[in-house]
Amino acid sequence: MNAVVNDDQYIEHVTDLGETEVVTASEDIVSEKGVMLLPKGAAINKKLFSRLQQHSLDQQIDQVIAIEDALDSSQIMELAQSFIREHTEYSSSLEFLHDRTMPIRCFGRLRLNTTSKNKLTVCKNQKPDLFEHSLLVAYSSMCVADMMRIPQIECDDLITAAMLHDLGMMHLSEEFSNQETVFTPEQERQVASHPIIMQRILSKFPEYDSIANLVIQHHERLDGSGYPKALTSDKMSITSQILAATECAISIYQKHGYSYTASVLKTHMGEQFNDDAAKCLIKILSSWHEASSDFDFPRNFDKVEDLYNKLNASISSGQKVLTALTNPFASSNAALHLKQRISAIEIALANIGLDKLRGSTTIKMSIDDDDLILEIGDVVQDGVFQVFDSIRVFRRQLHPQSKVPPELIQWLKQTEAILKDFFLGD
Repeated sequence: MNAVVNDDQYIEHVTDLGETEVVTASEDIVSEKGVMLLPKGAAINKKLFSRLQQHSLDQQIDQVIAIEDALDSSQIMELAQSFIREHTEYSSSLEFLHDRTMPIRCFGRLRLNTTSKNKLTVCKNQKPDLFEHSLLVAYSSMCVADMMRIPQIECDDLITAAMLHDLGMMHLSEEFSNQETVFTPEQERQVASHPIIMQRILSKFPEYDSIANLVIQHHERLDGSGYPKALTSDKMSITSQILAATECAISIYQKHGYSYTASVLKTHMGEQFNDDAAKCLIKILSSWHEASSDFDFPRNFDKVEDLYNKLNASISSGQKVLTALTNPFASSNAALHLKQRISAIEIALANIGLDKLRGSTTIKMSIDDDDLILEIGDVVQDGVFQVFDSIRVFRRQLHPQSKVPPELIQWLKQTEAILKDFFLGD
């Protein structure tokens, strides 16, 4: 997978920051060809964006700028404390810990150099939602690590990686921030490159070797279905497995709430997620849910049945298209993996009575049982999640020169159109 670092996009974030904060050149800023762009001490603001954008820099921008109030570990610890106080439900998970002070205290042990301090500062100011996501992933990772009795030195690496894991997204074009967009295969590959981008930035610093290794693995899965390297459990450390499970769980929880997240973790623990980490996360998220007033989708019978019918129709048509594919495309890794995933989703639904013959009857029989319809809804939601995930993996694995059969292109578009509103909506 090629990871194209979009320095222009990140430089734009930096120059935007310079409009409200004091940002200066910490040394002469020079292009790769030796052209002096800015002298040491020069103020950096939006007016300079075009000048910096026109040249490839001799060094990464974070290595040649100074942000006057750049975040350090003590400031981030204070921000984490404020964040937990503001969202009081998050403190409920502390009751499971051996050391209730450990998650917040570990923020004070973040291993930050000038580059990571700058990046976190830019993120907090320019991408506050991404910064809060990182705070929550870091906090949750520490809760899991304490429950699993992970040694302190490994926790220091883990919390630092958790704070930095998604900062590669700031090097991607703004179009990738729009979650309402269905991406092309090339765009999918670009989005999937963000762990590599951040790993390459961190790899310039020997002290970050172990942290960079965690960062690049935060979207890997134990069964090899993750990215960017499709690693399996034997190639992943316990801490990288904790980060991968936690990042996925928090992302789903922030979007869809507890019930669906718990369903995903229960369905895939031991398969995609570390079993112990998944169990810890279910306890943590359950305590948050009980301490909050959030309402989980779906308890509405009609909504569950409608979503099931759409999912079932998409799977059925997909099976027909994939079975009819001919070589050489049919034997490509991308096509084989997609066919395997769609078949696995169909089997998983059938195992709980949601096959083509019994599905509607099973849902109708649960109409008067709120808990049962919620459980069925979670399974259907997970089926939709798995369909979209299988399509995303297919797009990433697809060779740029591959000629995708028109009937498969049509199925992909129809499936995305039919299920997009649910999957991308809050």
